[in-house]
Amino acid sequence: MPSRHLTNWLAGWMEYVECSPSPHLLRKWSAISLLAGAMERKCWVRSMRRKLYPNLYTILLAPPGVGKTFLSATNWHFWDTLNSTHHLAPSSVTKAALVDVLDESQREVARPKEGKTIKFNSLLIVSNELNTLIPTYESDFMAALTDIYDCHPYSERRRGKGINIKIRAPQLNMIACTTPAAFNRLLPEGAWDQGFLSRCLLIYSGESLIGELELDEEDIEDDKSLKRKLLNDLRAIGRYYGPFTWQAEAKETIQRWHTGRGKPFPDHPKLSHYNTRRTAHLLKLCQVASVNDSAGMIITLEHYQTALGWLTEAERAMPDIFKAMRKGGDTELYTLAFHFAYKIYVKEKKPIPAWRMKRFVLSHTPAHNVDRILEVMVGGKLLKLVQVNKIGECYVPLEKPT
Repeated sequence: MPSRHLTNWLAGWMEYVECSPSPHLLRKWSAISLLAGAMERKCWVRSMRRKLYPNLYTILLAPPGVGKTFLSATNWHFWDTLNSTHHLAPSSVTKAALVDVLDESQREVARPKEGKTIKFNSLLIVSNELNTLIPTYESDFMAALTDIYDCHPYSERRRGKGINIKIRAPQLNMIACTTPAAFNRLLPEGAWDQGFLSRCLLIYSGESLIGELELDEEDIEDDKSLKRKLLNDLRAIGRYYGPFTWQAEAKETIQRWHTGRGKPFPDHPKLSHYNTRRTAHLLKLCQVASVNDSAGMIITLEHYQTALGWLTEAERAMPDIFKAMRKGGDTELYTLAFHFAYKIYVKEKKPIPAWRMKRFVLSHTPAHNVDRILEVMVGGKLLKLVQVNKIGECYVPLEKPT
């Protein structure tokens, strides 16, 4: 195994980012994402007669101004130190551009003792703002991200351009940041029933910390030394190759957990499809827990317990995402739209044409959400829908919601 300095990479990382105002849970998962991305498609466990790789789609959700971007930028920097071998995606790409970049991100790993060279395509995605990476929830983009996550062969033909892409061994690792309100605006009705979100690990924290300013004129030598050790070990993990083996007790324990349906599991109705993939998530995290220390590519009972602790800690906070989404997002938009309508009505003393209301709402939410927002406002007695001769549908704000 490549030489390592730290006995616990995650512990070193938490010490390194201690000055950050970022919530502790988000710091931890930025490290988990870093380790998963370093392994690419070179490490795996076998489950149900196929290889399961440790790639993760990690989305960090928290209110504005708590240091999410600090973490994603640090992740980008650490992954960028691997760029002689690993590939980083642009921060903003269309679906077609993402597939093109993945097609270009070819990797070859020589295995001289086995007399062969392993070829695959692997790409690391860091997005400081998820809505920049995915401005609108387009079905074909989501379908591509879903397909590639599973590491199955991916192909695409584009009419009129003579482009025929075939990627036999693809893989994506992603970490992205967003606020609950922005996440709410992005998602259409039914998004929680589709495959993309069930493959994502949604890491939410409402914690707000105040980090140290550290107004030193020079870098602290201890920090530089720790950073060198972290980068050295991340590069070492980036050279790992092969299957993980299981200690018997760990193998038996995770089998019992799976057979027992992983109880307790999140009971929020929008997480029902996520629940079907918890075993896959846990298997991936067991691999990360194993490489987190320098014991080699063996998954012990302790690694299983660590991975399960990571997963259940994140899951305990997941239902709070939906509460946070309601506090911002649509709830805020109802208030903004009502005050817009009331101001216009008081000034002009006549019903407001539907097109004016739709244009205002469209400036604050995706197009697919506009009609639903106005319907809810009518149902909630914030607006009244009326018909006006020669104009058609109009809205009248009610002075006091009833």
